Amino acid sequence: MKPIERIIFGKLALHEGINLPGIGSLRVERVAARFVTTRRLESPRNKVSFSNKENECFETITDIVAEIGGMGKADAAEYYNQWLENSGNARDGWDIEGVGRIRNGFFSPSQELEHTLNPSGRQTLFIRKRFRAGRVFVPIFFLCICAAAAWLLLNGVPEKWKCGKIVRQEISVAPIPSVAAPLPADSTAIETESGDTVSPIDRSVSAEAVIQKELEEFAATMNSQTSSVDAGGATVYYLSAGVFSTVANADKMIASDPLRIGSDRYVKYPFKGGKILVSVFSSTDRNAVVARKRELTPVDPDLWIYSE
Repeated sequence: MKPIERIIFGKLALHEGINLPGIGSLRVERVAARFVTTRRLESPRNKVSFSNKENECFETITDIVAEIGGMGKADAAEYYNQWLENSGNARDGWDIEGVGRIRNGFFSPSQELEHTLNPSGRQTLFIRKRFRAGRVFVPIFFLCICAAAAWLLLNGVPEKWKCGKIVRQEISVAPIPSVAAPLPADSTAIETESGDTVSPIDRSVSAEAVIQKELEEFAATMNSQTSSVDAGGATVYYLSAGVFSTVANADKMIASDPLRIGSDRYVKYPFKGGKILVSVFSSTDRNAVVARKRELTPVDPDLWIYSE
């Protein structure tokens, strides 16, 4: 997951809401137990709800990025817009890696997020039909009274009852030993609908160290950018396929031709920090670079635009 997606996952795992500019807001709600049928009761669970409007009570993702990455709000907004452009659109929805999907105004959580919010999964309780003893024992009781009265009329009263004394016999009943049922062994696995078992996901989603490192690198790039121009006096825009620490790594990527456009279309440029930027298209017309990016996005959605 990328830093943006890690932050969203962490907020939802803590049962907190978050605003996503251009998308809306996400929040975690507690759904009470409900009857699926007249005899099946579904256990309560945590559910992520989506709204196409931002909530003033929630933090905004760009503010969190700026705070963790130590960058200005403008740079944080640029970083977020790059992620938003590669994640989807209002018509087709958005795919948030490791978190879930937003389609037609509804949010579908990923398996990781669902297990984090509901470690025990969805449980269903079957309710047995209520048994009313009165409907059975009352008729039997009256039937026994009638049978006893009929027997007395036919056979008369026994001699031992005539003296007003009833012979009582002592009956000893052996105590019933109590047997404690063994408790089920504790299990740390979660059974899925397919019958497989998966380990529960650690609810600790503190990945700020990883997030901060990536965001600080982005902030350093944004802060160190200078508006250099080409010979014609216009800013040059590059469509970047990646930044590499060594020439060998850059050449290896170019030789593999991941975009299937031919190795001769890749051009290496010196980048900040002694690194190498590999560009697949460059122009002083930013709209032309954006158009080329859209053409190649189905092959590699991680392409990004860099300007010197």
